[in-house]
Amino acid sequence: MRDKLIQGEKKIVIQKKMKQKKRVDLDEEASVNDNALDNKQFTDEIPLRALALLGGFLIIIGSLLDYIDQQELQQAYYGVSHAFFSVTFCIWIVGLFIINLEGRPFDLEASFLQKTVLNKIKILNSTRGRGIFYVMVGLLQFVLFTSFNIVCGLYMVTVGVLFILCWSRSRSKISKLSREILKKDSVKAKFYLHDKDRDGYLNVEEFREFVKDTDIEFSINDFEAIFTEFDSNIDKKISLQDIERHSKLSPQTNSFVRVV
Repeated sequence: MRDKLIQGEKKIVIQKKMKQKKRVDLDEEASVNDNALDNKQFTDEIPLRALALLGGFLIIIGSLLDYIDQQELQQAYYGVSHAFFSVTFCIWIVGLFIINLEGRPFDLEASFLQKTVLNKIKILNSTRGRGIFYVMVGLLQFVLFTSFNIVCGLYMVTVGVLFILCWSRSRSKISKLSREILKKDSVKAKFYLHDKDRDGYLNVEEFREFVKDTDIEFSINDFEAIFTEFDSNIDKKISLQDIERHSKLSPQTNSFVRVV
């Protein structure tokens, strides 16, 4: 009788250990699935801002090397023309501006210089606008028709096209994002759920969590394009009005309608 009781107790202990092991395995599997979901939602992609920053350095270096070559080549005759110097100087200024624009960490508020320029040149407030700007910078280098300028100009045109394609892709993601948010909760409730510091705005990190709370895949470029599109004040903060400016809830259909 005693042996049977001991065996019964052993069985109970073994069953408890098996249940605990199974629970640990399930927790580990859930953790792996969560990480996989995060990786799925934010896919790896080369940051376009890094490519543009590199382009800023390249156009300065390339145009400087070509200017030196032209100066040595034409020094025996009449020197570098005023037109060539003027265009080269403009390229240097543009290159410095690109470095200042794209070199600042994305989650930091724009500097005074950036805000001043962006408020004057509204086209640069969107990913598409920057893409068009970089294409124009590349074409400006083609005008000089020198070896380094042509190579750097081709690079900037390529970067500009990638920015435009990213903007086009982000537009469809914004529509999907609006529909996904509606499936789970109202826009207002979802907004204040992720407003951790209760300041009435979503900063970059809070908006990243806001976007992650969907079943849509995003790359880092998609996220930055969407944030830039929503950030109307260039202050790295998104208000509820900023979100409603792009998508608003229709009470009649209980669905999102694009705001044109």
